[in-house]
Amino acid sequence: MELHIVEDVSVLINAFGVGNCFLLSYVYVMGKSGDLGRNAQLLSFLFFIIGVVIFNTILNFTGYGHVLHVFEPISNAVIWAMAPLLYLYIRSNAFSGKRKVSDAVHLLPFYFILSFTIWTLAFPNTPSGNWGTWILDHKAILLLWNLHFLVYLSLSFYSLKNWKKGKRKLAKVIFWSIASIWFLNLLFHVYRIFVHELSSLFYLNITLLFTFLMVWVSYQKLTGSFERGVGKNSRIGKREIKNQDSECDSLIALIREKKYYRDSDLNIRTLSHQLNMPYHELSHLINQNYNRNFNGFINSLRISEVEEALRSGQHSSLTIMGIAQRAGFKSSSVFYTAFKKEKGITPKAYIHQHSKTS
Repeated sequence: MELHIVEDVSVLINAFGVGNCFLLSYVYVMGKSGDLGRNAQLLSFLFFIIGVVIFNTILNFTGYGHVLHVFEPISNAVIWAMAPLLYLYIRSNAFSGKRKVSDAVHLLPFYFILSFTIWTLAFPNTPSGNWGTWILDHKAILLLWNLHFLVYLSLSFYSLKNWKKGKRKLAKVIFWSIASIWFLNLLFHVYRIFVHELSSLFYLNITLLFTFLMVWVSYQKLTGSFERGVGKNSRIGKREIKNQDSECDSLIALIREKKYYRDSDLNIRTLSHQLNMPYHELSHLINQNYNRNFNGFINSLRISEVEEALRSGQHSSLTIMGIAQRAGFKSSSVFYTAFKKEKGITPKAYIHQHSKTS
């Protein structure tokens, strides 16, 4: 009797986890979350797959798998995308969200297995359908999938290490949760083959870990933990920044100190990587506090350095354009336009005006 209660509770919790997975999948792909654009799409697909895996486990445990007899093979095919998606998500953050054309290659095994599965299901009573079913049910496929999973876990772990001090808690928790669940599932499977058959309740309880992961992610999103700004280990400051104004002050101080703006090819992704700060947060801070786009913000810092150089008389030993290029301006036209927009006068007029007042 007590065992049945445990089983029922496990099923109910997992059912809640399925709903949570699909809801998170929808939120990340449709809503504005802390991970925008491509990262949100990767997370959305990853959470959807986790929901499919949990739901398939519930169907098998409760004996309703025959009702949706095509669901299990589809689930087994879809799970081939889990580890590559995890890797692509972690790598996109580790390397400043840069996307490579070769990214699609990582999902080729998933596309192939899914297409092969659909073909097999579409022609079940044909020689090709029977042959396909035999291949998909063969133990070699399971071994191949585990090797495939292990390779991408290793790649994900390597990419995770490249985050240095600015690692986001979300990716770390997702990675270690998926890695732990995969290892436990493999351990139980090996035990079942070589030692003794295990109750399906063991596998149901493994998926509970997925459910707890999804509940944790939902809680963090509801409390805004992923959108609040840089973490306590960020280079911007070792103590938590209490408000947006102080965060901007710290941001400006660090950019000035390191003179990141002197890089004439600087873009928002490069700077966010140098600051160990998600680029969308950097963009939000600049837009909200300075009412400028990124280029305007960086040019204002460059103009500030040029202004200090002109006021200190450095133009007597360097040309005005030499000072501007040192500050990060690539061309004279961009520099003169930015200077006049910022100060209201040309650099020569500024020198003349300053020489009168000094």
